[in-house]
Amino acid sequence: MSLSNTATPKYYGMFRDAVIRGEIPVCEEISLGKVAGSKTIELFQLLMVHIKDGIPKKELMEALYRLEAVENENRSMNNLIYRLKQQLKDVGIEQEEYISIDDGICRWVCELPLEVDLYVFKERLSQASHTEGEEKLNNLRSAFSLYKEELLSNVHGKVWLLEERDRLKELYNSC
Repeated sequence: MSLSNTATPKYYGMFRDAVIRGEIPVCEEISLGKVAGSKTIELFQLLMVHIKDGIPKKELMEALYRLEAVENENRSMNNLIYRLKQQLKDVGIEQEEYISIDDGICRWVCELPLEVDLYVFKERLSQASHTEGEEKLNNLRSAFSLYKEELLSNVHGKVWLLEERDRLKELYNSC
């Protein structure tokens, strides 16, 4: 049981047209150029897990620097956000703004149309809880089809990730 750990283009037609025009290379993976355990990748993962509501900057700092002695977490966090922005630019994702911090909440605000399977899963379960009969069954089937393995199953030893996996398992098992 797990989610596929994907964020896919929401508007396939626009994506397809960009591939045909040669704007998006075919058979080439977009990579942020770091190993899966790097802080910038972890920041990106946290932002995707919290893409709908954002995440308090303090929680981000705790998740990212919990086991490290960092002299100035706030400065380190700001530098990390800057590095992520640079890496996104380097792979061709040009935006005015990627991440906003308002009232202490960090949010992914990049206008790249994404559909994060984690939230589709949660939405289907929510819809199922508010419907009956065949519609409820269809929503549950849709949610179950998304849950294939643990969230970010290739990432280990992250407390925030273990907690999120437990929440998702509870949601899955509650059905």
